[in-house]
Amino acid sequence: MPFIQRYNEILAKTPKFSSTKLWLRSIVFGVATFFIISLYLGYQDGYYIISTANRALAVTAFTLIGFSFMLSGVCYFWDFLDTKIIYRKYLGITGFAFGLAHGLMSAYFYALIWSEALGPTNFYYLWDVFGIKISNVVAFSFGLIGLLIFLMMTSISNRYAALELGGVWWRRLLRVGYLGYVFIIFHFTIKRADVWSSWISHPSGLPPISLWLLLLGLAVLGLRVALQIALVKKKRQTSLLATEHPTTPPQPITPEDPSKTPTNQNQ
Repeated sequence: MPFIQRYNEILAKTPKFSSTKLWLRSIVFGVATFFIISLYLGYQDGYYIISTANRALAVTAFTLIGFSFMLSGVCYFWDFLDTKIIYRKYLGITGFAFGLAHGLMSAYFYALIWSEALGPTNFYYLWDVFGIKISNVVAFSFGLIGLLIFLMMTSISNRYAALELGGVWWRRLLRVGYLGYVFIIFHFTIKRADVWSSWISHPSGLPPISLWLLLLGLAVLGLRVALQIALVKKKRQTSLLATEHPTTPPQPITPEDPSKTPTNQNQ
């Protein structure tokens, strides 16, 4: 069935909550996610400093936005999370808030503690990506583009924007968010590829959390592709069914011919 029809069916059986409660629950979930990720990073690194907190902000943002994206596909194919689809917007915007905090803190690092000795904080630092040197400018640009796309999504995630843009264009613009997600994957792949190579060559301790992020990102994009294929297939089946079994349009009602009325026949 079309996604909008499936979405409306899910909403019909979903308990109604006030937007305040939805926001509160989403924020609490986001803070809890940040806390768990901070514990993971702190345990993995053996310390917790401001740069660790900045990484935790980034990971939390990517995770929440990923969950928001996945709810569409999960709720279309399966029923066990149907009642959670109402959190899609709230999780996404909460994730953007964490991403914005990460962006602002990173800007602080670049602007106020610029130093050659700080390595990755240097704007022109060269990252080793599987033997290829890529400038930090590229990684920074990917992250900035992704953040701007999520800013656009956040700005139109309301009824007013949906009415002004129209349903078709509104949904198309929201889907651009998946492109933003790809940019963020490129962003942290450039910055963490050397860590992945090192851990895969000599696994020790917990896997880098960015590897889990990569798996999450691939799952999000794969689920979106599967959803799109299912929707296109369903649309083709519906069109084919309509072609094979066309419905006869109703015939217009016309006044009866007076010459065939019983009165005229008796004259």
